[in-house]
Amino acid sequence: MKRQILQILLTILLGANIFMIYRVVGQNPLLLKTEPQIYMAPVSHVNETFDINVTINNLEASQKLVGVHFRLGFNNSLIEVLHVTEGPFLGMFNQTSTLPYTFFISYVEENGLYGPHILVGTLLLPNATGGYPGPFPEGNGTIATITLKQIYQPIYPDPSASCKLKFLEVKLLDSDGNHILVETEDGEYRVIPLSIPSLMIEPASHNASKRGEIFNFTVDIQNLQRQWCLLGIHFRLSYDPSLLQILSVTEGPFLQQFNQTPTPPYTFFISYVEENGLYGPHILVGTLLLPNATGGYPGPFPEGNGTIATITLKATGQPTIVPEPPANCTLEFIEVKLLNDLGEELPFSVTSGYYEIPALLYPVAQFYYQPAFPSFGEVVIFNASESYDPDYEISVYSWDFGDGTIINTTEPIVSHVYSQSGTFNVTLTVIDIDELSANMTKTLSISYYKELTINIDVGSIHFAGELTDFYILVSSFGKPTDATSIKALLYYDGTLFADLTNVTQHVSTGLYRVAYEIPAEAKPGTYTLVIEAEYYTVKGTNLKSFLVSQTLSGFVTDITQGIATVSNGLTEVKVNLTAINAKLVSIEGNLATISTTLGAIDVKLDAIDAKIVGVNGTVATISTTLGEANVKLGDVQSIATTALYVTSILSALGVILAAAILIFIRKK
Repeated sequence: MKRQILQILLTILLGANIFMIYRVVGQNPLLLKTEPQIYMAPVSHVNETFDINVTINNLEASQKLVGVHFRLGFNNSLIEVLHVTEGPFLGMFNQTSTLPYTFFISYVEENGLYGPHILVGTLLLPNATGGYPGPFPEGNGTIATITLKQIYQPIYPDPSASCKLKFLEVKLLDSDGNHILVETEDGEYRVIPLSIPSLMIEPASHNASKRGEIFNFTVDIQNLQRQWCLLGIHFRLSYDPSLLQILSVTEGPFLQQFNQTPTPPYTFFISYVEENGLYGPHILVGTLLLPNATGGYPGPFPEGNGTIATITLKATGQPTIVPEPPANCTLEFIEVKLLNDLGEELPFSVTSGYYEIPALLYPVAQFYYQPAFPSFGEVVIFNASESYDPDYEISVYSWDFGDGTIINTTEPIVSHVYSQSGTFNVTLTVIDIDELSANMTKTLSISYYKELTINIDVGSIHFAGELTDFYILVSSFGKPTDATSIKALLYYDGTLFADLTNVTQHVSTGLYRVAYEIPAEAKPGTYTLVIEAEYYTVKGTNLKSFLVSQTLSGFVTDITQGIATVSNGLTEVKVNLTAINAKLVSIEGNLATISTTLGAIDVKLDAIDAKIVGVNGTVATISTTLGEANVKLGDVQSIATTALYVTSILSALGVILAAAILIFIRKK
């Protein structure tokens, strides 16, 4: 028995027999395989270790397995074998009462008949008598665990690298020293190429609209894979200081997301601007992911895309002559270093930025003046509000009025008075903050001195207490013109009767209305309205007279809020009844006679709100807004009036109409 065991052990250890793989169709064979079987994802980075397991599956106790032997080939330019450890499977079916339960050996062979490979042999030890009394192994389990190290990492655009983890020799022996049929499944190791991280300027280009504009560029990292173990970034970025000013450089949030310390600061960030030196004008930026308290990096390394720094710039330079081409410069990476956890420099790519600003545009000069036909001594308004600068703003308006007067101002509207008539060339020159200028010239004709024309409409006859409107039209060369000041004075008998300036209202261009109530105490006679108007330095004066009549006769057509409209057959006049002391004196039919300081006038009873307030026999007392009056009525009228008085619902005019109805009924 001992000799038989020794033969089995020697067979496993020495591998003297020719390698064979048995595949039996229709049976339930054993399967020896590696995990992962088909594809192994790339490990974190070169020099990282990983494990694979050699397992046995579908083993039955009736097969009486006691020994396993195999060789596993690999590519020693891609991976390195660090060590091989026995799996727990056979040891679970121990035949001895004490350890060891198995005998396990392994070694790595770089050259030889099989090429680079790992040889593994394991044997279930028999009991003290050389037998196997216990249960034989069955089921699934791990025979060995192989620890490997990645020693090659392809970098894009290099292709992926791979190799087979191939069973070169497999033997399974039973307790009688016979071979057990086995099916194997090779494994594969593959490492995909790492993409190169890139630094780039975002946006890739910026076109400033004008000088003084403030904008941002960001320096971003893209396509960073964790396998690079990035810890630090350093770069210099050139620019043209004649076109740009660096206002600030601030750290971006990217590295801080992968903090290795529990509390801030997570990174160390520096930046400064250097105008001269070996690299010329540039911005230097450095940032480093800080380690934890022990100096290590236990957390995940940075990956993905993000912003490293934000640079705020101001446009300071610009071409000053059109049609010069735009000015531009490149924000170029001139020194870049990406460092990993071993202090090694990583490969990278960069994309620089581009900046451009167009040439300055000249300002545009435009102006107009008022009035259109000025005269000497008159104020002329010059307006340059429609002048503009396409890029910035106009800083100086320079006026040459052609008579030896020059004005420089920051305001677009000015005034000027010519002291003599003639023809003058007026030139406006506009200058912007870049001292670019443009001009415009207009020829101005100044005529002899002129007056404003004033037309007055006051009517011909008015009455004391009348509400009237006087109209005034101010014009210049036949064109209505708003006066800069206007005064209205009313005279009577050679003395000032009333100052109507405060009741003079502007209606439309050049047109004014004087709303005036002629006082009740106004004496009959001729009144004169004098108008004085000015348009800057040009003046005009006119007067117009009207008659205030001593008497007023006619028929009142309407009374509203104490204002009566009186028709005299030719026109209508509005008078204040209180002002002319209007009183009711008599009623005849549906008309009432009113006495006033200007004479007697008639009015409809409805207009004065006539109502019966009392009846005594054939006499009715009628109340109106102008007083009371007694009216004598006939027999028929008395009957109707008494009835209407009792009901108190009809006016005096209604009484007359009701009486007429009763007379008609009686005749019937």
